[in-house]
Amino acid sequence: MAQTTPPRMDFRTAVFTACALATCTCGTLAVFGALIPGRAREYVAVLTSVACYASMIAFAYRIAYTTKTRAPRDVATMKTMIVEITQTNGFQMIVYCAIGVLGMKRRRGANAPALAPLILLSFYQLAATAHKFFERDGRGYWSKLGFSRAFATAQANMELALAMCATMEISLLTPMLLDFLSKEHRSVSRVLAYVQFLRTRYHCQDNTIYRIKFTAHNTAYYHREVWSTMDEKLFQKLPVAARGRLQFIATWFTTPR
Repeated sequence: MAQTTPPRMDFRTAVFTACALATCTCGTLAVFGALIPGRAREYVAVLTSVACYASMIAFAYRIAYTTKTRAPRDVATMKTMIVEITQTNGFQMIVYCAIGVLGMKRRRGANAPALAPLILLSFYQLAATAHKFFERDGRGYWSKLGFSRAFATAQANMELALAMCATMEISLLTPMLLDFLSKEHRSVSRVLAYVQFLRTRYHCQDNTIYRIKFTAHNTAYYHREVWSTMDEKLFQKLPVAARGRLQFIATWFTTPR
């Protein structure tokens, strides 16, 4: 019986694998380093920056090669392309990384909720790549050691992972609002930028990240589910007067641009 030729890693796959590996490794080390007292915390900011910049490179690279064959011929086409780019997960996560990097540097430590979505998404990219290259129809070591079954389990739980990512992205707004109590960390522009970021996530119809396609739904679905739960558990329990004052913000937030 002829043996199946193993797939070769092309340049794009190599770029995404390197970036995802850097994000997953440095992000995880940064999170655990922030929990260890002593000199370990001195390297947390560097590890955090590497994780965020590696993700930004991967997201920017995907935007670059997907738009390379769609060179705009006029201003109207260029505007349309720019709008489409801003509505992708890649562009929005670049914004997320930029805001997260600045915030974490100011705090001189890892912010676990901020890094967790990047770690989870990079893990899925690495797992998908490894499964593609090492799976041999159940006959190789990948399957014999249980990695094939683990990958299938991860795929089956992707909806839960994406819901966790959405929850962590939204929860990061809380420490930003609490920063208003500190003159050192207070930043109105950062809060406004992050609220706008969350608004774009609320309306994002993209269902891919890195080179992964979601197993179900798009980004907007997961964010709306989290906001719906918060509305039921928190906002609906506020006094009527308070809800009335917040209604115009909710209307603006949930209305597409």
